[in-house]
Amino acid sequence: MMACLTLSPPDAPVVLTLAIMAGQLALARVVRSQPYFFGKEYFIIGMITSIFWLGTSAMELMSVMLDCKMFWAKASWPAIQLVPMTWAMFLADYAFGEPARKPGWRRAVLIAAPLLVALAVVTNGWHQAFYTSDTRLGLANGRISAIYTYGVLFYIACASSYAFLGAGVMVAIAGAMRAHRRYRAFFLAMLSITALPVAGNVAYLAGGFTIYGVDPTPFLFATSLMIIAWMVLNNQMMDINAIAKDLLFYNTSDPIVVIDVHGCLAGANPEAQRMFADLPPVGGDVTRVRVLGHCVADVLQRKGAITGRAMQVDMRHFDLRITPVEKPLDHARARMGWVLSMIDVTERRYLTAALLAERDYLSTLMETSMSGIVAMDADGRVVFANREAERIMQATLPELRALSYSDPILEVVHIDDGTDLITIDQLNVALAEGRKIRAHRSSFVRPDGTRRVISCNVAPLNNPGMEAKIVVSLDDITESYAAEEELRAAVERAEAASRAKSRFLANMGHEIRTPLNGVLGMADLLDRSVSDPDHRRKLDTIRRSGEMLLNILNDLLDMSKIEAGKLPLNIEPFRPDALAARVEELHIHRAEAKGLAFDVFTSGAADRPRLGDQQRVMQIMQNLVSNAVKFTEEGEVSVTFACPPGGPLVIEVADTGIGMTGEQAARIFDEFEQADGSTTRRFGGTGLGMSIVRGLVEMMEGSIALDTVPDRGTTVRVVLPLAEVA
Repeated sequence: MMACLTLSPPDAPVVLTLAIMAGQLALARVVRSQPYFFGKEYFIIGMITSIFWLGTSAMELMSVMLDCKMFWAKASWPAIQLVPMTWAMFLADYAFGEPARKPGWRRAVLIAAPLLVALAVVTNGWHQAFYTSDTRLGLANGRISAIYTYGVLFYIACASSYAFLGAGVMVAIAGAMRAHRRYRAFFLAMLSITALPVAGNVAYLAGGFTIYGVDPTPFLFATSLMIIAWMVLNNQMMDINAIAKDLLFYNTSDPIVVIDVHGCLAGANPEAQRMFADLPPVGGDVTRVRVLGHCVADVLQRKGAITGRAMQVDMRHFDLRITPVEKPLDHARARMGWVLSMIDVTERRYLTAALLAERDYLSTLMETSMSGIVAMDADGRVVFANREAERIMQATLPELRALSYSDPILEVVHIDDGTDLITIDQLNVALAEGRKIRAHRSSFVRPDGTRRVISCNVAPLNNPGMEAKIVVSLDDITESYAAEEELRAAVERAEAASRAKSRFLANMGHEIRTPLNGVLGMADLLDRSVSDPDHRRKLDTIRRSGEMLLNILNDLLDMSKIEAGKLPLNIEPFRPDALAARVEELHIHRAEAKGLAFDVFTSGAADRPRLGDQQRVMQIMQNLVSNAVKFTEEGEVSVTFACPPGGPLVIEVADTGIGMTGEQAARIFDEFEQADGSTTRRFGGTGLGMSIVRGLVEMMEGSIALDTVPDRGTTVRVVLPLAEVA
C-alpha cells in the first residue's frame, strides 16, 4: 500500500478531478447550512461519498503500476455502492415525504452493502471472482490504464447499484406523473440527471467508454449532484417554506385573486381560473369579470376598506376577505394591490340553516311536550322551563328564575314517606356518582295555595360550557296519586276483610271440630256394641260423613294458616323412598277398586335422607294422588320420585283421566275452584286441595307445573329444593 502512495505528477485530468472534488466539498458545506428539505441527510452523504469516489479515481490516474491501479479501484467500491443507494433514498424522501421514523432497513443496507463489497474486493487475491487474473495494463486515450476483466462478484455488485439507480428512476417518473404541473419540470430534470450517470456506466461496461482512461461514472455522478446542489442554492426548489407557500396558493380549494391598485390582474390560482372563466390574462381588467368585477370595483373605490362582504357564484356562497399588499421597503407602506380570498361557506350556511331548523323543531317539541321540562344550575336555580312546566308550577319563566329548588315558599315535601325533599347538595352528589333519579314523587304548594303532586326524573348535564347542570322532567300526578291512595285504602280494607275471614274460618273450624270429634268418637264406641248389620252400615255412613267433614275443616284451617303466613314447617330428615312406599300403600287399593293400574317409581338416590317437612310433603302427595285417582275412570295413575344426587326432589303424578282445557288449568290453583261446575257435581270436593298444594310448594321455595290435555290426562310436576343430609 505504501508503494501505491508513490504517484506520478498530477496532469490536467487529475487537476480537473481535484477541482471537481473541491467544488463538491464547498457545495456540500453550503447545502448543509441551508434550510431543511426532505432527503437532506441522504443528499449530503451522497455528496461526501462521491467526493471519496472521485479521490480514488484521481489516485488511480496518478498510479503507474497495475497493482496500485487495482488497489485504488478496489478502494472506490464502498463509495460506488453508497452513491446510488443514497441517491435513490434522497429521491424517495423528496418525492413522497420523509417518514416520521426512518425505516431500520435503510441504515442496515447503508452499512451492510459497503462492508460486503469491501470484503469481496479485499479477498479478491484469493478467489479472483471480482477482478480476474486477466486484468492488465493497456493504452487508453493515450494513457497507460488498467484494462479490467470482471468476475461474478463484480456483476453482483453492479446489479445492486443498478437496482437502486432503477428505483431512483422509477421515483423520478412517478413524481413527474403525480406532481402538480408546476413541479413536473423539476422531476423531469431529476429523471434526466439520474439517467446521466446510468448512461455513462452502461457505456463504460458495454463499450469501454472512459474519461482519461478511467470509469466515467464518478465524474457524471459528481456532475449530477452539483446540478442538484445548484438548484437548492439558487432556485429553492427543495425549500420547504417556498414549497408550502406555493402549495397553499395553487392547491387550496378556495379561489384567490391578486389585483394591483388599478384593478388589473396580478395573479390567480387554478380554482379562481376555474370558477371565473372570463378572468383576463395577467394585466387585464378584472372589473369586467362577472360577479367578481363588482367586488373589485368596490375595493378600488374604498381602497380595500371593506369588511363582511359576501358573494354568490353558481349557487355557491363565499365570504370575501381582502388583504392589502404593501411595499416592504416603503416607510409609508404604500399599497401595491390586494389579495382577494373567497372562502367557500356554502356548507356552513346550509349547516347553519339546518341547525336553526333543528333548534326550532326541538323548541316546538319542548313547548308541546306533555311533560314539564326544567333545567337548573348547580345551585338549584331555574334557568329554563317549558310551557308545560310553567302550567304545572303556575308561574312564568321569569317568576321561576327567582325561585330555587329548595325555596321554602314552595313547601316541597317527599310524599312517599312524608320527609323533606333531598337537598340540592345531596342531589348533586347523587348525579356526580352517575345515579339518575327516576320517578321521585314530591308535592309542592302553588302560588294559589293548592298542593300538587308531581313525579320527577332527574339527570345530569355534563357539558362544561352550559349554565344548566341538571335537567328535570315533571309530570303532574295529583289525580292519579289520589286514585292510587283510594285504591291502596281499598286494598287495605280487602286485606282486613280477608284477615277477618281467615280468623272467622279458624275460629269456626275449631268450634265445629270439637263437637264433630265427639260425634266420631261416639260412633266408634257405638260400633263396638252394635252387631246388627243394618245398624253397622248406618254407623259407617255416619263415620264416613264425619271424616269427610273433618277433612274439609282441616283444608279450611290449612288454607287460612297459609294465607296468614302462620303455617309452620317441621324440618327434619326423611327418606323419599319411604314416602313413596307409604303413598303406594295408601292409594293402591282405591285405584285397584276402580280398575286402574297404579305404579310408584323412584330413581336416583331415593334412599338418601333429605331435609324437609315430611308431613307437608305427604299432604301434597295425598292431594295430587287423590285427585289423579278420583278424576281417572280408566287407564293408569303413575307416581315418580326423581332424586338426582345434589339436585332437587322432583315428583311427577301422571294420570289418563279427564284432563283440562287451558282455561280450566289457569284457575285450578284458585281457592274453591274446580275445572267446572259439573266436576263438583260429578266428583265432589271443595276446590281447596290444589290451592293448598301450591301454598305448601311455595312455602318450601319450590315450583309446580301442569301439563294437561282434555280427555287424555294430566301430569303434575313438583320441584322441591330439599337438601340432602350429609
